[in-house]
Amino acid sequence: MPEIFIARQPIFNRKLRVVGYEMLYRDCMEAQRARISDPDKIASQVILNIFTDIGIERLSEGKKAYINVNRRFLIDGVELPIPAKRVVLEVLEDVEPTPDIVKAVRSLSDRGFTIAVDDVVDPGDIEELLPLVGIVKFDLMKMDLSRLEEYSDYIKSRGIDILGEKIETIEIFERCRELGFDYFQGFFLSKPKVIRGNRISGSRGAILTALAEIHSPSIDFQKLEMIIQRDASLSYMLLRLVNSVYYGIRMEVKSIMGALTMLGIDEIRSWLSLLVISKIDDNPGELINIALVRARMCEFLVEKKDPKLAGSGFLAGLFTVLEVLLGTPIREITEELPLSDSVKKALIDREGTVGEVLKGVLAYENGDWEKVEELEMEPAQVSDSYLEALDWTREVNSILA
Repeated sequence: MPEIFIARQPIFNRKLRVVGYEMLYRDCMEAQRARISDPDKIASQVILNIFTDIGIERLSEGKKAYINVNRRFLIDGVELPIPAKRVVLEVLEDVEPTPDIVKAVRSLSDRGFTIAVDDVVDPGDIEELLPLVGIVKFDLMKMDLSRLEEYSDYIKSRGIDILGEKIETIEIFERCRELGFDYFQGFFLSKPKVIRGNRISGSRGAILTALAEIHSPSIDFQKLEMIIQRDASLSYMLLRLVNSVYYGIRMEVKSIMGALTMLGIDEIRSWLSLLVISKIDDNPGELINIALVRARMCEFLVEKKDPKLAGSGFLAGLFTVLEVLLGTPIREITEELPLSDSVKKALIDREGTVGEVLKGVLAYENGDWEKVEELEMEPAQVSDSYLEALDWTREVNSILA
């Protein structure tokens, strides 16, 4: 497989359901090739590699794939090996709407492709393209927010959908929804709406108590069995997991103790942590998917550096969403959980082997490829770990559905 960094970012509708994924990508050999080749041509080739070598279905899971296209891609009229209804082509912000670009975009629109314009800060800059566009993506980090309502009303008056991108907080998401935005993209799900200084209460307190019990240094099989058996849904999900094709065992495991014995205490801790977190009320499903991908990718990459810390890598990746789900600073959460030093340092300060990997995984998720390179690992190893994590997350979801 070509050396390509490829990641995806979810795109949500007004009900916070995922309706598509934007593909973030970079050819890992880009810098070297740029000396002897046209970088715009390289970008077109990377797009084709995503379709032919990786497979867009693997990345988009049946949802629409948002693909960035540059001037060279548009002018060359690159043929995509996928039905038009499955993708949204995003015209990059640095593509000037010259007559030849307008002609190329019209051709794609006539062939049934949905066209989006990326990183818009002023609709006046893309006036020539608006009759051909189905989606305008407002860059909420760069645009004048005092004119947001004015710009939104203008775009909607043209019958065009609005996608707010680079939404960093729930508050901005809610403002955009009030203005009638259709789609939303950014890291607002990964950041707490409110950071409280008080302790967790109610059902969320019970979740933290369960996690503390699971990770107690003095825990044994008997205590774990009691924790699981007192929650019918935990018992059901664990037995379903153990008896799934994921483990491929020949004889059915019918008891919690049998499951504990088969998996071992460390693996059971990881799975129970996942199952407990997934039970938190009102959590957006995509946030759990994000946690799963981070956990598996961290586990995979930490194992390459220090196999003894692989389990810590999984937990660090998984627990990155606790701050959001519990509405409490991660430092306070770690003080109440008997986690290993490697996990605590990773979550709080991104230090140590696990912390360095976690930092790289989060950078990969954000498409910050320069920081990814600080992992000092083979590009194919990193990108393969991400794709494997996506496959694994899909498989786990099918088991626990």
